[in-house]
Amino acid sequence: MNIEGTYTLQAPLEEVWQCLSDEAVLRQALPGLEQIKRLDKDVYEITLNVKQAPLAGRYTGRVTIDDLQYPYFCRFTITGEGEQQNCVNGDGVIHLNERNGNTILAYKGSLAFGNLSARLTVPMARGAAKHLTQQFFMALADQLRSRRGSSVATAEREEPVVQTRGDIIIIPPPELKEEDEAVPLTLKCVRLLGIGAHNPEEEQRWAKRIRQIGLISLFLFLVWVGTRLPRRK
Repeated sequence: MNIEGTYTLQAPLEEVWQCLSDEAVLRQALPGLEQIKRLDKDVYEITLNVKQAPLAGRYTGRVTIDDLQYPYFCRFTITGEGEQQNCVNGDGVIHLNERNGNTILAYKGSLAFGNLSARLTVPMARGAAKHLTQQFFMALADQLRSRRGSSVATAEREEPVVQTRGDIIIIPPPELKEEDEAVPLTLKCVRLLGIGAHNPEEEQRWAKRIRQIGLISLFLFLVWVGTRLPRRK
């Protein structure tokens, strides 16, 4: 599952970078963060508490900074596990650019969930991840505002965000458009047979394999039919 987005923060680039590198700011900005501990120069151990289904539970994991180019670029990887053995693995990059005194922050990453309920589809997981990301950047804007004592805003602040007592409240993702609700027949078969272990990413891979096998079978069938047709003398 891939996620990406862009936010505009009304603060200088270096000030935004400093906030992203400040553990005290991260404790206030990361939704549901219960603990953050530096294990090494570029390795952090974190504990998150998610309160709402389908991702409800406490997750413990590590964030490793793989590449850091002050103050413009950061690459990181995430490994974690939840109370119900729900594994979470991912990686991402963050780019910062300054424009007219504001900071344009672009992020892109991928997440893979394991052993999740069959009710959690890829669009649902992506919607939840996007809302959590939005909560983080809005909280980051609040931290910048409190530091500067002036107006700091994000570009994607139209939708309400709820956060209570440090717990994550996942806002339900927006309703899917009609074209998003259409599920390919191969994916329906995979889910019906349960051969993807209810893992959205694994289900997509199995559906792709079935489509490929179907195309190969069709090709072989056409070849067989061709060998049975009478030849002209």
